[in-house]
Amino acid sequence: MNWLKRLFGAATNRPAAVVPPVVTLQALDPDIPIETVLAATRQARHSSYRQLGKLLPLVPEADANSARWPALRQGWSVITRPASTLLASDGLSDPFGLDDSPPQALGFGLEVYAEALGHFDDLAHSWLFELVRQVSQHVADHGNFLSLLQRHQFLTMLLHVDGIPAEWRGPDGAVGILIGLPASGIPSGFETPYGPVRLAAITLLCPEELAFLEEGDITQGRHKLAGILLRTPPGHMIDLRRSAVVSYS
Repeated sequence: MNWLKRLFGAATNRPAAVVPPVVTLQALDPDIPIETVLAATRQARHSSYRQLGKLLPLVPEADANSARWPALRQGWSVITRPASTLLASDGLSDPFGLDDSPPQALGFGLEVYAEALGHFDDLAHSWLFELVRQVSQHVADHGNFLSLLQRHQFLTMLLHVDGIPAEWRGPDGAVGILIGLPASGIPSGFETPYGPVRLAAITLLCPEELAFLEEGDITQGRHKLAGILLRTPPGHMIDLRRSAVVSYS
């Protein structure tokens, strides 16, 4: 069974939840300097992030083999909250047009994040950073990730993430994630002068939840799993101590 092909899909049924606003990307006005759009977009993004907690930039060494980001800069933001750490991509919604690409505001139109209980001494070398980094690169590599989320609300993927405890890994060593679960206390997006940007949460799935999705009907299983997670603390937040909310037997 090809886990990645089967899990990287969408649920056609939606649990009762707030549906994020539709994001429409737009071409840039040629009379507006691209640097002006870039500065305004980043200011709006960072202003939104600061409302969630203490904001610090995290810009690791560039990876020459990674996917191309809109403004040719890869970045992430650390948002420290009282009991948790939120790590968000910072640049997927930058505008295209700094090189020879067609000018377009908002880049890929979304940013992704994961929130985990507790704090990290070395976040740049943590499993949380590796998790968000890999999803960010998938967004940049795919190029049309936003349309999948807008069409289906939820996506699931399998990733190999160093540092994740063994008890969270499936038989092949991969971990499962759900993308797009609404998060209590965190907006589903933010406004810029050039339109809205989607914020999409990354939620780690227990191995039992992976087995549930694999063995049953994946569309119905994803629908049920998302609905239960929405109603069960900690919801979108990653808590490595939590138990599975569903199982397959």
